[in-house]
Amino acid sequence: MPTSHDPREHSDHEDADGSLDEILRVLEKVPFVSGIKRDVGTLRRVIYDRRAPRIAALGRVASGRTSLIRALMDEPASRDERVSRASSTSPEWGHMGAPGRHIRWAEIDSGADAFAIRRSFEGVEPDLVLLVASPAHVEEGVSDLIALLNDVRKISRHASIIAVLTQSDRVAPEDDREPPFSAEKRQRIDLVRQRFSSQLAEGGIESAEIYETSARQGDAQTAFGLKDLSEAIATALPEAARLEGGRVFRLASRARHRIASSLVRSCSALAITVALSPVPFSDMAVIAPLQVVMVTSVAYLSGRAWEYRSVGEWLTSIGVVSGAGFGLRWTAQQLAKLVPGAGSVVSAGVAGAGTTALGRSAISYFLERYPRLPRSGDTRPA
Repeated sequence: MPTSHDPREHSDHEDADGSLDEILRVLEKVPFVSGIKRDVGTLRRVIYDRRAPRIAALGRVASGRTSLIRALMDEPASRDERVSRASSTSPEWGHMGAPGRHIRWAEIDSGADAFAIRRSFEGVEPDLVLLVASPAHVEEGVSDLIALLNDVRKISRHASIIAVLTQSDRVAPEDDREPPFSAEKRQRIDLVRQRFSSQLAEGGIESAEIYETSARQGDAQTAFGLKDLSEAIATALPEAARLEGGRVFRLASRARHRIASSLVRSCSALAITVALSPVPFSDMAVIAPLQVVMVTSVAYLSGRAWEYRSVGEWLTSIGVVSGAGFGLRWTAQQLAKLVPGAGSVVSAGVAGAGTTALGRSAISYFLERYPRLPRSGDTRPA
């Protein structure tokens, strides 16, 4: 069993891991499966090996790092939350969020040194580094932050880099209380952004994208810059952190759809492979559990608990007629295997199409019917 999960995670996660582990063990014995190891690997990395994202925020004091991540998660601080505060000695990993929806978070202050960072991140490297600077910091110059970022990149060579210009609404004139900003203000913000980009390029950070956010976050659904930044963060995460990242960043709806679609494709490909086995009913012990894992994964991605109740909720939504149709498709799939020659091919087509249809139905229900995720502790979709 994986050990990377936070101890505060729900025990249902362990049940899901056990179910998937059993499926993967069976799949290794199924003929033809060697040809689609990529799909098995995707499920293993995204679901079985999943873990909370590890994000390090590098910036100066008062750059708005903690406020930014709270706004991105759209979650109030919980009582047991522990946030790593930057210091001149050593940044430390802490948890941000609430049980069931959280990230690993560390803040690196400009006063930290490379040795302290290396010691803190040894064995637990960040997936993503946010270089955070306010307009005032950009005007002063961020060469110290860039030098520190280059030290971090030596420690974590695979971490993605995203630059964030926070508090952009405080660029003069400050009379625009809410975005969209006036043309004059937009021009001034663009100038600061260009200066920030030039400073990054001069420091050897040429590939980092720059995203802008405002100091007055307001409602997360409409706050300036949060959605684009959420999408960028969720997309930049490695596969092992992608499911938890898509779940925790509530505004990253496009990223959630991509993650869910990838899972459905992998499960459908595996269903086809299993159905190619010519023995009738041999796939009964694999395809049905695989489809359950697929649906519960999509439900979990939407913010629900990883439990069979989510599957029941979805089955109720598609109705008795659809459920009966699923039963008929499965029966046709088994009977097709009795046809000499092409029977297994027909069965595989039915299995793949049926799994894809079920996956799309789950995406439609969990990710489109309720596009706004429930907050931690909510019992019904918002």
